[in-house]
Amino acid sequence: MASPIDTIVKFLEQQDDQGNDWYGWASNQLSHAFLGVFFSGLVLVLGGAWYYAIALLVVLVVAKKLADWSKQILTWKIVRDTIQDILFFINGGVFSLSILYGSIILFVCATASVSTLLVSGIVSRIVQSKQDKLNLAFNFNQLN
Repeated sequence: MASPIDTIVKFLEQQDDQGNDWYGWASNQLSHAFLGVFFSGLVLVLGGAWYYAIALLVVLVVAKKLADWSKQILTWKIVRDTIQDILFFINGGVFSLSILYGSIILFVCATASVSTLLVSGIVSRIVQSKQDKLNLAFNFNQLN
């Protein structure tokens, strides 16, 4: 029987863009942003400079994504999900930097970027869900 840690690690290794589940996708992406806030904030609170925080974020992203990609065949869906994950993670780090350095410009840029990414991702998943339902109804009507 697998330990709880093994179960959690296997779950986190699964690449998933949550298809038509806009809420699942949004909460997943916000968790990436939170991790960016946490790790960059941790470096800054411990006395590191902003460039150490950015360096840590880049190392973490590259290590995590290389580990993910080594276990699967790359498709456009996986690459797109990776790009979205990275954007949210880095924006979370920038948000943390803006708070700790008191930069309104960084704060506005990070907030606008995350908001734009969230809205576009949510809208695209809602539209895709509606299209899938219409296609399913159309295919069902053709059978009758």
